[in-house]
Amino acid sequence: TKEQFEQTSGDKQFLSLYQILTRKTQESFDYQEKVWKGKDLPHERDMSHELRQIIELNLISEADIVCCTTSMSAYGPIRNFKFSTYLLDEATQSDEISSIIPLIHQPERVVLIGDQKQLDPLVSDEMKRKHPETSQSLFTRLVHHSKSYGLQCEMLDVQYRMHPSICDFPNRAFYNNRIQSQAGLKDKRFIDLTDIGLMSPLQFINVEQGREESAFGTSFQNQQEAEIVVQIVSALINANIKDHQIGVITPYYGQVKLIRNLLNQSQIIHPALKRRLKIAP
Repeated sequence: TKEQFEQTSGDKQFLSLYQILTRKTQESFDYQEKVWKGKDLPHERDMSHELRQIIELNLISEADIVCCTTSMSAYGPIRNFKFSTYLLDEATQSDEISSIIPLIHQPERVVLIGDQKQLDPLVSDEMKRKHPETSQSLFTRLVHHSKSYGLQCEMLDVQYRMHPSICDFPNRAFYNNRIQSQAGLKDKRFIDLTDIGLMSPLQFINVEQGREESAFGTSFQNQQEAEIVVQIVSALINANIKDHQIGVITPYYGQVKLIRNLLNQSQIIHPALKRRLKIAP
């Protein structure tokens, strides 16, 4: 209740809020079940909504940093707050309209972090026809017109994740060899996979029969390449590579869906491992 919330204070406040929210979340599930059974409980619904609004309001008020999506920044209690800084990560994955929504908070400083060399935001064909000028990311527009807008762009030129041999190709092809690898990264990111025929950290496999096909919207899939991916994942698991050490990255959501479907059909990989494998665009 509201009285329970107001009684919390000091270091215990956040924990108490969390406990209340957790309990109310379970109660909301119970409420939904009652609604599904045909019982209308408007009073309970209003009380639950009011309590959630109070909790969110106070959590935001006491937080130094608030994380949310661009669209959620204009929803609920957060929409009435002002913030000194607006920081948008993966800014090239957000179209212009979505990127400007958080400006309702009147920030003094805006920081966009992204990479215009990567894929553009996922925008439907209909939206592109109706609003062709805003289907790109705000980040890309500002980078391309930074001089005329009087903006300063900073390139982060040290990478901390990839084995240097994996970084080498995109570094030469897209970044004019400006990317450097963290010292000692080569030793940290090496796993010997010669037993399954992978002779180096980076290997290109020619899939001769592979053909890209439209999956949905602007997304694509490639059946033959997806089948090769499943074979490689199976070989890695058979070589005692842990499932949490395996990740599959593909440029398209259509390919993600196809690979996931093929993995689910595979008789080699244990069902529990299939669920834990990371596949992302």
